[in-house]
Amino acid sequence: MVIAQCFSQIILPEKFIVEELPLENLKNPIGIAFSRKDHSFVLEKDGLVWPYHDGQVSTQPLIDIRDEVNNQSDHGLVGFALDPSFLSNGHYYLFYVVDRHHVLFAGTSDYDSDMTITSQASIGRLTRYTADPNTNFATTIEGSRKIIIGESFEDGLPILMTSHAAGSLVFGTDGSLMFTFGDGGSFTQHDAGNANDTYHDQSIADGTLTPEENVGSFRSMMKKSANGKLLRIDPNTGYGLSTNPYFDESDPGSFVSMIWSLGFRNPYKFMKVPNTGSHALEDGDPGTFLLGDVGSSNWEELNLVQSSGNGYGWPFFEGYDLKLPFSSKDVENPEAPNDAFGCDFFTFKELKRNRHELSDYSYVNPCDELLSIDSSYVLIHEPPLLAYSNGQWNPPAKTSVLSFDEELLAVGLSINDPLSKIEGTIMDGASIIPGGYNQFDVYPDEYKGRFFFGDFFGNISTLNLDDEFNIAELTPFATFDKGVTDIKFNPNDGNLYICNLKDKKVYRVSYGGTYPPSIITYQDYIYGASPLNVTFDASESITNSNTPLTWKWMINDEIISNDEILEYTFESNDPIKYEVVLIIEDGEGKTASETYTVSLNNTPPVVSINSMADGDTYSLDGVNTYALRAEVSDLEFEDEDLFYEWHADLHHDDHSHEGPKDNRHETYVFIDPVGCGLEFYRYKVILTVTDPAGLATSDTIDLLPFCGERFGDVIDLNAAVVSKNIKLDWTLEYDNGDVSYFEIEKADDFLFRTIGKVDKNDDDSFGFVDSQPYLGRNLYRLKIYNPNGSYNYSNQVVVEFVNESGFLIYPNPAIDQLSVLSKNENLLETTISVLDISGKLIYQVIVPSKSELVDEKIDVGIWNSGIYYILLSNELVSYQSKFVKL
Repeated sequence: MVIAQCFSQIILPEKFIVEELPLENLKNPIGIAFSRKDHSFVLEKDGLVWPYHDGQVSTQPLIDIRDEVNNQSDHGLVGFALDPSFLSNGHYYLFYVVDRHHVLFAGTSDYDSDMTITSQASIGRLTRYTADPNTNFATTIEGSRKIIIGESFEDGLPILMTSHAAGSLVFGTDGSLMFTFGDGGSFTQHDAGNANDTYHDQSIADGTLTPEENVGSFRSMMKKSANGKLLRIDPNTGYGLSTNPYFDESDPGSFVSMIWSLGFRNPYKFMKVPNTGSHALEDGDPGTFLLGDVGSSNWEELNLVQSSGNGYGWPFFEGYDLKLPFSSKDVENPEAPNDAFGCDFFTFKELKRNRHELSDYSYVNPCDELLSIDSSYVLIHEPPLLAYSNGQWNPPAKTSVLSFDEELLAVGLSINDPLSKIEGTIMDGASIIPGGYNQFDVYPDEYKGRFFFGDFFGNISTLNLDDEFNIAELTPFATFDKGVTDIKFNPNDGNLYICNLKDKKVYRVSYGGTYPPSIITYQDYIYGASPLNVTFDASESITNSNTPLTWKWMINDEIISNDEILEYTFESNDPIKYEVVLIIEDGEGKTASETYTVSLNNTPPVVSINSMADGDTYSLDGVNTYALRAEVSDLEFEDEDLFYEWHADLHHDDHSHEGPKDNRHETYVFIDPVGCGLEFYRYKVILTVTDPAGLATSDTIDLLPFCGERFGDVIDLNAAVVSKNIKLDWTLEYDNGDVSYFEIEKADDFLFRTIGKVDKNDDDSFGFVDSQPYLGRNLYRLKIYNPNGSYNYSNQVVVEFVNESGFLIYPNPAIDQLSVLSKNENLLETTISVLDISGKLIYQVIVPSKSELVDEKIDVGIWNSGIYYILLSNELVSYQSKFVKL
């Protein structure tokens, strides 16, 4: 039985209606943008942008950069902006997290468009493209791509975890481009540097992060760091502007030259207040902005940014309150030297100041009261315009505005307090989403001029702000399902548009009129053998206009019935998928439609993930790598005909972060080390297999964090080249009796694969010889197992191995044939093996001892595209490399 009915959880004021935009096949709608000529664009988190014009979505995207985008958790294509002169120059801008594999290998023979590396250090990138006016701006001019920021690791924005990264793009009135970037700090710890679920070491090795910036969330207060900032640049050059508060004339491309405001945690969304700012770039006044800073576990902030150089408090303040775990940390600010005798640097704590109503601040040097602190080092907390509580961790619902205590220091005042001058209802949520001002005449007068904002959890509210941005009234407007990621007014029709990432829809909220009909359909069979009689009963569908309904059932664009109930017999000799379309229309001409699937002569695939077990634990010592394999069978189709979709979703409390999709039949996944803190985390690994006739089956495995006591630590894992091998040795520091064995893992690009096993002995000193080193970099670590299958990780070591054997594979990448060459001076029998990316042996040949040169040709034409490992070995030597199959 299939039931379809829309908008069951959406609540709106009287006489307002909501409509779903006819955008088919949206998978990750995260934002929407409008021009003044009814050109709309919907962006998807995985890297697609779709033109939407005159009520119709284009059949092809404006741009598709899915192979470049890291779509893990909160990452993806999240920033999109049209140039102020878009209708004349066609420029549009994208802001996203780049997949590490793309940064490393794009444009080289090792690049594989189907390959993705997540849960590792990468970069944020800002690019510009040009839409083609000859196609009404529905396509992109080939070759128009320009990277504004983030061409390489060295000049990219540091991506240090699975959230707190790329944010919004907004143009200032003066034509400058503003964008937000998160602090890159751990969301499971109070990160003061070296958090085990961040990629700080790798980012430092890449050259994206300096060692001095390895201070966790305190980067938000550093002026040489892009993290935790609102930045302002020239959109043509990517350089900071001379009117920015910390502009460095000698280095206009540095982050310090780009900073406009600082002290943010996760400033995902912000917007410019209409009719503010100067059109003259030299005035240094891009406008006034309302910025939402997503909180940790206490408060969501709506911040007013009216001028440059202000600090908004993170990590010492959340809302109006001190964040005590950070306030107790003495972390030195490497940008603030202290010249007092016996001191090196001021700590961040020594440089914070809460807002004082009379701006009365002390600058006494804590190391020498006769000296003063340079005031340029001090960051004064600019309190939020409004703060509301996190519904999960800071109940009950609370909403506060700025007030001052008896010492004239900023504090929060409940809007329900008798001293508050604000009318309204308190609220809570989880992730604030600033929206926009209603400047239009479509809604009733009571909504004119109000600021609309929302929250990921679905609440939409309005603020009545005066010319000085004092809040007069806070009122709820609407409730949507959880998953709201963007809220904007369309200047072409004056209506509010809502993007919902969870239900994969974009909604339009309008005033007056009636809803389209609501379809309720019962379908008794979805699949079966031919002939199959199926009943579709839509008689309980609802008219919302008090006018009669008409029905139209269609198959292959042909009308087959106009009755409320369709009984239809499907016949075929082959497995086949039929799509039945129902269109219902009321007396006012409003329509609704649904599509139903019938799979004939077909049964669903049988799917069972077998490379891990439900309830397996992962380590919190470092990023975990899991092979993804499953036992899959289908009675009607071969495995190569089936469509696989793997993803691993991070769940915590009552919400989740969806992982990137992987369509390879056997692959791998990275699992971040999160789990045993204030919130309970877990991963759901999901495989969905769909056959060509439309039937799908899913299997799910839960991976849980290991939160028990540690059962052993490795110290001094060493690795060194010995002859033609690499020798590893290590010592077990302590053992409470639960250490069973060690697995040795190796990588050359942080994709670790198991290469061996060593059992526990009584000596607590161990060794292993890798007889098949990679050419070039070899990266090793150990997994220390207990009898229950849980494990800890050791430190990592790197060894460079130089090839002296003449071992060569070409061409790389290969299309049809791969050649393997190697010296064989001892005329030994040689084995050549090929493994796929998950470590499965897919090819092996033994080359007899004929000459001093191994020269073997391998037919790879029928293999799937991807990265493969190749091993060559005989009695004396063993080598390993990799190649790309196109």
